[in-house]
Amino acid sequence: MRPDPKYVVGIQSCAAGLMGLTYLFSALPCDTGMAFAVVSHIKMPEKFHLSEILARFTVMPVVDAVPNMELRENHVYVIPKDAHLYVDGSCSPLIFLHGKTPRKRTQLNHFLFSLAKAVGSRSMAIITSGVHGDGIEGGKFICEQGGCLFFQASSVGIDGKLRTVHHSNDSGHAMQPEDIAQQIKDIASRHVDTNKNVFSSPESLCFPRGQTF
Repeated sequence: MRPDPKYVVGIQSCAAGLMGLTYLFSALPCDTGMAFAVVSHIKMPEKFHLSEILARFTVMPVVDAVPNMELRENHVYVIPKDAHLYVDGSCSPLIFLHGKTPRKRTQLNHFLFSLAKAVGSRSMAIITSGVHGDGIEGGKFICEQGGCLFFQASSVGIDGKLRTVHHSNDSGHAMQPEDIAQQIKDIASRHVDTNKNVFSSPESLCFPRGQTF
């Protein structure tokens, strides 16, 4: 039986953050034991696929997410633009399923809420650029469940609402993509595997229940 991923990382992607995304995966090791789900806001030309682009920057398998797909450790899953999928934690391994159609521009929030409910403190969110605030509420909920939240520092795509949230309460951590990759590597190295699925995370990167933006 394959082990569940140590953590599941939800990553926001849009055109403005694509370069940061490639830097992130270039710097990530291939053996963190985590699953990475990229929620795409990118409208790609028909002959291009985001999964194919990302596969050039990591040795981890990169696949397009579809309903009823198991989440495996050391894999990257690309959720296509306007695809409405969520994580179901009622069974193991985790599975992508069709969800109710979320409001416009809330695809990442929809996914992050389901992720936090499914795996709690084993959830992470990385926001590489701002798309009308999508991801803010989902990131908040991940923090409340003890998960980790990262922003790409100095991204031209991070909109005013996202900047206001970050600076108002020190929620999340603003870093360059390579530094986020290093933090993920450090978290993976601190992970404690037991039969009871107990996870250990650095206090400086995880947030207590009840903390809000």
